[in-house]
Amino acid sequence: MKKLFTLILLACTITAFAQDFQPGKLIFANGKEMTGLVKTSSVQEENVVFKATDSAAKEKINRAELSKVTFPQKDSDAVVYVPVHTVTYGRKSKEPYWLQVLIEGPVTLYGHGATMSFNRGGMPHNVSDVTFYAKRTDEKEATWVGMHFTSGAMGVNVQNTFRKQSALYFADYPELVTRIENKEFKVTDLPVIVTEYNKWKSAKK
Repeated sequence: MKKLFTLILLACTITAFAQDFQPGKLIFANGKEMTGLVKTSSVQEENVVFKATDSAAKEKINRAELSKVTFPQKDSDAVVYVPVHTVTYGRKSKEPYWLQVLIEGPVTLYGHGATMSFNRGGMPHNVSDVTFYAKRTDEKEATWVGMHFTSGAMGVNVQNTFRKQSALYFADYPELVTRIENKEFKVTDLPVIVTEYNKWKSAKK
């Protein structure tokens, strides 16, 4: 089960960046919808680039006007991005981040992928990572619960930091916290952790 969720997570994280333009839908804050082709990388930029068809002119839509961007997938659920304010080490983001919805439920798990490029010893070097956030239905912000480097770096204390942050976040489920602290999970198992938590929380209703 862990391996399955890890594969789903990693595949889901990179799906929306596999091509320049993909079929997608823009959902505006006022309820308006536009379906066509969306430049995937522009979801993380100030303006989302949209084309009604392959041959249509490009349009730039200010991301502040949107409430959701979705990319349908052939063999899985749509990849969905939504704006969410985040909290990292107690500090709230001034502006919302556009996060990918990974799992929905009493706690929703979000992911945010990024790549940083720089020179190392005169050679170009890329580091890619995925940052995870969790948010309960009654919370206004999503809380940072871990980071996973997908390529270019190993990270320092990544697993220890994940265990500390996730143990704090899921403190109302002591049995799950014990499993986290006993190193039963790695940061890439966050989908498993959130699924276990949501089952427990739903059973308490």
